[in-house]
Amino acid sequence: MANNSAGRLTVLNDEAKVAVITGAAIADRRPEPARSGHKRESNPLDNACARVLHWLDPEQIAQMRAVATLERVRAHAVIDPDDESLWYLATGAVRVSYIDQGCKRRVSNFLGPGDALGNPFFCSPGTVRVFETITESSILKIPAETFAQVVVGVPWKTFKQCVTATLGTAFSLLALNTRLRGVRAISRVAQVLLDLASRFGIQDSNGTVLTVRITKSDLAAQVGCSRQQLTILLNELVKRRVLVNRAGRMVLNLPRLTTLAKLGRVGVVNLANAPLSRCFQIMENS
Repeated sequence: MANNSAGRLTVLNDEAKVAVITGAAIADRRPEPARSGHKRESNPLDNACARVLHWLDPEQIAQMRAVATLERVRAHAVIDPDDESLWYLATGAVRVSYIDQGCKRRVSNFLGPGDALGNPFFCSPGTVRVFETITESSILKIPAETFAQVVVGVPWKTFKQCVTATLGTAFSLLALNTRLRGVRAISRVAQVLLDLASRFGIQDSNGTVLTVRITKSDLAAQVGCSRQQLTILLNELVKRRVLVNRAGRMVLNLPRLTTLAKLGRVGVVNLANAPLSRCFQIMENS
C-alpha cells in the first residue's frame, strides 16, 4: 500500500515536472505584450538625418540629430540659406539659377535629396544665386559649428580654413566660371583680370601690377572671345586708364575693373544690348 502510494506519488511528481517544463516552453514562444495600443511611427527628422548623413557613424548622426531642424517648404518657394547653418535638401527638388546681364534668369543646375544648398566653400562674390523649390520639399538644417566639431573635432572657422587651403583653387575656378556665364565680354575681361590680380598682383603707387605676362591668346581663351575682340576691349580699357601697359606688364585700376565686372550682374540697367560706351559711362560715374 505504501509502495503503491509511493509509486503514485512518484508518477504525479513526474507529471508535474512535465507540465512545468511544457508550460515554460509555451511561455517562451509567446510574444511580449504591446506596451501601447498604437505602433510607434518613425520621426521625419530621424529619417532625414539617417538619409542625408548616411556617411557618418550612428553616434555622429545622433549628435547631429540633437541640434538639427527639419523645415517643410511649399512648392515654388525661394530658399535663402544663411551662413550659420548647413542646409541639405531632405526631400523634393530645387532649381538653382542666377540673373544675367540682361536681368534674365538662367538655370544653373538642379538639386535633389542629399544635396547641399548654398555651399559655403563655393564663393562667387557678386553673383546672386536663387534657390527655388520645384516641388514641396523639406530642408535639413545643421548648425555649422556643431557639424565641424562632430565631423572633424575642430571649430567651424578652422574647418573652413582647412578646406579652403586644400581645395581653394578648385573652388575659385568654379566660382570664376560661374561669374563668366551670361555676361557680356567687357565684364568677362574685367573679372578675369581681377582674378589674375588676386593671384599675381603687386600694389604700387600707380595701381596693381601683374607680375606675370599673359598672352592675348590665353586671355582670349579664358574670357571666351576672339583675339581680335579682346584687342578692341583692351584698347578701350587703356583709353580710359583702367589698364596701363608698363614695360610689357599690365597695371590695373582695380576699383574701375570691379565696377565693370559688376555691370554684368546687376539689374540697374539692361546692358544686354547697350553700347560699350554706356558701360564705361556707368563705370566713370560710379
